[in-house]
Amino acid sequence: MVSEPEPTPDRPKSLKLLPRITAEALRMVWAASPRMLIASIALKLINGAGLAAALIFGRDLIGSVLTADTAGSTPGIGAVAPQLATVVGIIAVLGLVTAAGREVREILSETTARHAKQAIIDVARRVELSAYETPSFHDRLVRAASGEHRPIQMVDGLIGTIGAIASIAGIVVALLAIQPWLVPLLFLAGLPLLLGVMKAGQAMFGFHMRMTTVARARSYLYRLLTEKDPAKEVRAFGLGEYLSARHTVLYDQHMTELRKTTRKRFRIAVFSTFGLSVALGAGMGGLLALALSGRLEMAETATAAGALLILGERIMTTVGSIGDMYEAGLFVEDFTTFLATAPQTHGSSGSQPAPANFDRITVDNVTFTYPAAGTPALHGVSLEIKAGQVIALVGENGSGKTT
Repeated sequence: MVSEPEPTPDRPKSLKLLPRITAEALRMVWAASPRMLIASIALKLINGAGLAAALIFGRDLIGSVLTADTAGSTPGIGAVAPQLATVVGIIAVLGLVTAAGREVREILSETTARHAKQAIIDVARRVELSAYETPSFHDRLVRAASGEHRPIQMVDGLIGTIGAIASIAGIVVALLAIQPWLVPLLFLAGLPLLLGVMKAGQAMFGFHMRMTTVARARSYLYRLLTEKDPAKEVRAFGLGEYLSARHTVLYDQHMTELRKTTRKRFRIAVFSTFGLSVALGAGMGGLLALALSGRLEMAETATAAGALLILGERIMTTVGSIGDMYEAGLFVEDFTTFLATAPQTHGSSGSQPAPANFDRITVDNVTFTYPAAGTPALHGVSLEIKAGQVIALVGENGSGKTT
């Protein structure tokens, strides 16, 4: 008998699970293509370092021009040509690195999807045949297939989060030197934002969990209406209009649930960003009060205000990346859980090796019930077939002939 527990759609998941799920995603991507993963990370790091270098050399170039202008002389193009060439060269290299990174990422994404598909195939070909008679197995199979790109999304999110945290660190150092009280204020205000993206991720994951059966039915109807083989029977029995209407009803149900989910996510976003907005306003107000009272110089005020706004934006970006990782992580966990059910669903068929020769096959008072059914498909069946004998099983649809 198949044993595969169905996950609860809206179960809360702690952020503490994120490192473990991220590690699982990294292992999957690494198993798919370690060389491409290393290349992708290296290109992203080169891109980040190149951007910093372009800013530094660009600052020096502008500084050289301003210094010469302050001194009352007009610098010739030859004086700044080396610096200009350096900046242009860095920008050109950044363009090439970005293009290479995009193509490497595309290959890595498809390689990871291929690896995930093969893992799904390995599970599907080992499970007991009775597993295919359970709706829960089909639902989980569909979700696993739709989540094949989630691991690479988590890796991308991880790299982006690391880069954002690095930029936050530099801004924090600057603010600590000017007005240290601003830093904990913003970080505390970022906590509701973090909780908000977690709840938003859970809401979207719950939507996909609830809609899996509907999506599977809709996909089946779409195939019946668009593929060649079923088209003959659909037209012969005049089922086109009925099946199309059924497909529309299921799609309407999908869109209704999607609108509910997006409205819920929007409400979460409004409440979670409110705290950060209040903190930014309080910080700016505090800086203005200090400047107007003469306790803070205008230069320091402007620097702190600029750093405060940038830090707020970086916190939102970082929390957003973590939220994307968390949401993708829920799908990755569902995917890896599906793969882990293979030992539970794979069992002995209980059949003995077929004899080399036989003169008859006999079944006596056989009863069989499909795992998801409430009534037996076969009940009290007795049958004898002699070697070489050809028989015909005649009965209405659903009478158990195929079973």
